[in-house]
Amino acid sequence: MLKHDINSVCFFAFDQLEQFSGLIHGISCRSFLSEQADELNFDSRWPETAMASRGAFCEALELDMRRLNRGSQCHGNRVGIAHRDGEIHEQTDGLCTDVPGLPLMLLGADCPLIIVFDPQTLALGLAHAGWRGTVNRIAGELVRTMSREFGARPGDMVAGIAPGICQQCYEVGPEVVAEVEQALPYAQETLVSSHPPRGAKPHPTGLLDLAQANRLELMGVGVPNEQIELSGLCTYERTDWFYSHRREGAQTGRHALLAALI
Repeated sequence: MLKHDINSVCFFAFDQLEQFSGLIHGISCRSFLSEQADELNFDSRWPETAMASRGAFCEALELDMRRLNRGSQCHGNRVGIAHRDGEIHEQTDGLCTDVPGLPLMLLGADCPLIIVFDPQTLALGLAHAGWRGTVNRIAGELVRTMSREFGARPGDMVAGIAPGICQQCYEVGPEVVAEVEQALPYAQETLVSSHPPRGAKPHPTGLLDLAQANRLELMGVGVPNEQIELSGLCTYERTDWFYSHRREGAQTGRHALLAALI
């Protein structure tokens, strides 16, 4: 990933995706100093700070904030179609568009955010993939929606999986272990589980690799492995750059993935 600093706004971008002239994108860092905000924090619980952060990030990427489309995220797998200016898509964890200049934004604080771009049809999609979204296979749903709505072909798509909590830092309880093992055909490749000895009270725990799970989901619907870029950054380990719900608690903020076709 590449790190940028424009107008005091710090953000990361994927190496592969930066090569395409039809796309602009970035993953925000939390450090930001201005008269309006101490940090870039997009969480709507702090509306003035969130508004100032959206404005600063859009300005840095030369996008029109008035056109911004956002998702009202609920850890589901619904993908909304963005084609009008300034929409908030209720109960939506994925967004896609083929409209030039229409910015899309989703938020995270340990959950990986995913960007998918088809340079042939000029289609763009984002997804928020926490463990529930991953179990419900939102990455695959995003690709299928882009194919159905815009004629995008998975083999042409280029994807990035933004910083999220890494496997070594993400211990999950028995209910998550059970759902991952039941729902994902690649569970063994993404979950290191510890089951109790025979006869003991069953409380298995595990270490879940969300980035790997979503990479395998994208590959499973036809996106080539070499066209999927993982950030390699952990939000739990790098709270100087990103917000982490697991490390900092429920009152932490949110960073953003912002992208648009140009």
